[in-house]
Amino acid sequence: MDIRVFSNLLNRYLTFTTMSIGASLNTFAFYIFTRPALNKTNMGYLNRIQLGIDIILCLSNMFIFRSNVTLNNNVYNHYDFLCKILTFYRRLILHMSAYTTSFITFDRFVCVVCPTRFLFLKSKLKIALVLCAIYLFLAIADIENLLYYLEERVTSQNVTTSQLINNQIINFTTTQITISRSCTGTLDVIASSDIISAILRTYSPMIAMTIFSFFIIRCLYQSKSRVNLKLSKKELQFTMTVIFSNVIFFVFNSPLSIAYILNSYYAYSGIQLDRAFRNNFDFILTL
Repeated sequence: MDIRVFSNLLNRYLTFTTMSIGASLNTFAFYIFTRPALNKTNMGYLNRIQLGIDIILCLSNMFIFRSNVTLNNNVYNHYDFLCKILTFYRRLILHMSAYTTSFITFDRFVCVVCPTRFLFLKSKLKIALVLCAIYLFLAIADIENLLYYLEERVTSQNVTTSQLINNQIINFTTTQITISRSCTGTLDVIASSDIISAILRTYSPMIAMTIFSFFIIRCLYQSKSRVNLKLSKKELQFTMTVIFSNVIFFVFNSPLSIAYILNSYYAYSGIQLDRAFRNNFDFILTL
């Protein structure tokens, strides 16, 4: 089997497997947070938002972002407006997921460290308004992705074939024209959008969660009992779960910043990557 064919099959299998497992686990967790014990709490409310975004993200990865691998049909390359909108949507929903995780950590920070402040966050409506403001900020920051465009390249190649006619070999030359499409941007747009994405998806959430987690752990460590913090056993367990999820976020998102920098470098240097390697590299960027 050709190495490229094998790589594409493996890529397709990994995409379907990881995204299906992710969507299934997130759906199950979403159901848990709809149970009466958690449904009316801020914990349940915020996690339903987070899980809802992650479910949409998993499905989008399978059928939109990785459609060239999973469906053998790159939906980005159909129309110019799809190229723009889907590139913008891809970056935005990734950043929404990261910032929602950060906001959940902030909610735990308020609950543990300063429970008498930010009382307006007790209201689910006001939480929704704050999140909408954050998502609006992210949409404005990602607006440069709308500058991507659909590029068409026409290549021609002369092909010579020979036929035996009346005991004579006659050569025929035909021209094969190939039209290829790709969703791309100028070098400046690619570089700046990758840098912005690295900051919004990795660095700024990581810094925020590190600061909040540090004060949460310090407060829990200095406290002699849970009673002093006025935390229920359920809230304490959830707080520790949030801190653990932050560690997972660090582990999986730190390499992404390197991938974004490499993507900008490849764009500026003009290095032509092998198609199989390009597919694998794109897969990393959509995780």
